[in-house]
Amino acid sequence: METIVLDSITLTKKQEVLNALFPIKTDYPEYDGDVYSTVDFSINFETQNFYVVISGEVLVEWRGGDFKFDCVSSINVVINSHNGEVSLEDEFINQITNNLEFQNL
Repeated sequence: METIVLDSITLTKKQEVLNALFPIKTDYPEYDGDVYSTVDFSINFETQNFYVVISGEVLVEWRGGDFKFDCVSSINVVINSHNGEVSLEDEFINQITNNLEFQNL
């Protein structure tokens, strides 16, 4: 399987992945008495050129029985093209992370 270096993929194709992101639906977080907890997430989707799998954990901040999604505490991103797995730069993974939105089921 050939590995494609993302540097060689155009900005337009990176934008293709970012534009395809949609809000991630998570299970309702369980309050355990701490101010912070985490919830697992996973999505996969296809674009014109790629198959994308994103998984990880998002930090949840509790405030008096209510909560808000705070930040991604861990993430794994796998992008495949018709040539195989794409090698990802940290900068692009950070862009993906910064564009994620979370919702409850």
